[in-house]
Amino acid sequence: MLNRIKHNSNGKQKRLQELVWSIRSKLEELGNESHGSRLLIQKIDNLNTNQTPATQSPNIQSKYEKTLCSALAEATDPSISNIVRNIRVCLKDLNWREDRSEFYPTGSNLGKRYVESNLHTQLIGPSGCVAKSTEFMLGVFALGPWTLYKDHSHIAPELYLNLSNESDWRFDFGTWQRFGAGSLIWNPSNQVHATLVSERPFLSIFAWLDHVNCLCEVHHSKDHKQIEKQLFQSFEMSEGQKS
Repeated sequence: MLNRIKHNSNGKQKRLQELVWSIRSKLEELGNESHGSRLLIQKIDNLNTNQTPATQSPNIQSKYEKTLCSALAEATDPSISNIVRNIRVCLKDLNWREDRSEFYPTGSNLGKRYVESNLHTQLIGPSGCVAKSTEFMLGVFALGPWTLYKDHSHIAPELYLNLSNESDWRFDFGTWQRFGAGSLIWNPSNQVHATLVSERPFLSIFAWLDHVNCLCEVHHSKDHKQIEKQLFQSFEMSEGQKS
């Protein structure tokens, strides 16, 4: 896909295409170990290159820069260094956004820390800065430290390629499992899943393989309040140590 259009692209588009290509290359390197990665590679390769990028704002807002730079600084695993390098190169080319009822119904209880610290950018998708698409979505997702991304589900099948050195996940309210940089998380359609971020910010590639305009649903659990209380105490302590 990308090799066919690089010669017609300006500097910004070349940088963005290199980022997409580095993601595709990493998925291929992982050996197509999940159905989701195979499907995502196929969708990238079959992308209609006549689709123009969605209209973008020119630069990232300053309030996001600290979060992003911190997340990139923590993404140190050599196995994902090429992707991280390309995100750094493209940092100001990308349109970073908070989720403000774009992916959840208005009034959904996502938790204070999630609302304060979630951030994403679409490379390919309805708001894609590389190519606009209604077939699938590919982007970068970040969360600040000490954040519970509550158990939720969506019709869209989802793939994560983790860039952070560690994050904790649970599926269908099971036990928490730790995943490192370079690991793949595959969430089939409607699977309930949650993410727990500790002292280091979270950074990941994400993809929705279908139903890109669907909304997510929060599934509340009895332990949400306790988890958030513990995370908030840790957050307050870490902020106190900085001052």
